[in-house]
Amino acid sequence: MPPMNGLFQACCDFLQFAADACGCTYEEMSVFVNLYLQGGILWLLGVAAAVAGWRLFRRAKGRSAVLARVGLLDGAVSTILFAWLLLHYRGGAAAAFDRCVDDLLRLASALGVTYRELNILIFVLGFLCVLVLQIALLAALRRRGSVPPARTEESP
Repeated sequence: MPPMNGLFQACCDFLQFAADACGCTYEEMSVFVNLYLQGGILWLLGVAAAVAGWRLFRRAKGRSAVLARVGLLDGAVSTILFAWLLLHYRGGAAAAFDRCVDDLLRLASALGVTYRELNILIFVLGFLCVLVLQIALLAALRRRGSVPPARTEESP
């Protein structure tokens, strides 16, 4: 079995195990984890980056101001994307699952990859990459924001 297929099957098995443990269907667990939980985590990190960016922006100059703007932009983009996700996949877990599968099948066909490969690229590799980038941005914002501004000598 190719590695992507094995990884896809492992993810499906985990979702089925979690669904059984929680007393829900595979579709409900898949929608909860892949759409709402992952999307919510990235949205919250984006909001945290925007807050840290705003705090830094109020007193920043030079590179710190650019970093602050990136944090603000991350928060705005994260909020817009999560709002779109919530609106696009509304209507219950079954409807959200079916719509997501249809979207992924169309996108996979357009990109020339399989449905399984696209699932792994988006919900595993894509999520992890964006997660790491957002954590790194938040860490940089907090590190830069915790440095007190340079003191200037006051004239008498």
